[in-house]
Amino acid sequence: MSLTKKAFRKGFTLIEILIVVVILGILAAIMVPQFSSARGDARHAKREQDLKTMEKVLEMYANDFGQYPYRWGWGGESPTWGAMALEGATSYVPFVTPTYIAALPRDPALTGPTGGRGYIYLSNGQDFKFMAHEILGGVPAGHPMADPPRPTVSMSIWTPGGRNW
Repeated sequence: MSLTKKAFRKGFTLIEILIVVVILGILAAIMVPQFSSARGDARHAKREQDLKTMEKVLEMYANDFGQYPYRWGWGGESPTWGAMALEGATSYVPFVTPTYIAALPRDPALTGPTGGRGYIYLSNGQDFKFMAHEILGGVPAGHPMADPPRPTVSMSIWTPGGRNW
């Protein structure tokens, strides 16, 4: 009586490997837009949080001094708006750091100096406007913080007199 050995193959064939690669490629193509949308949503949420924080900071300052921090002309973190500091008297919202906030916020989409994008501020002492300007990807339609004169590209907080600046 003779025993027969069954041949076992070792490893994968080229066809099997290619099928796995194609399946992984299809899954990646489906998932990448989902991740990028989630990243944009997270940046919008961060901007909303920053705007609400700055509204509280500006109100605390106004309660203490009877007016908002004065800024003649728009000032901001981007080169177009002066590339101002995030701290101290020369910051884009002067005199609020470090007493009211440790450092002014930086737009979550910025990785370095770029055009007119970023947070900007303007105040005549009686009214103010603080804005996340030229948002990458735009502002969702009907967003409650959409800037009235720039509803598709900027989010802002303002006092009634600063609404349309």
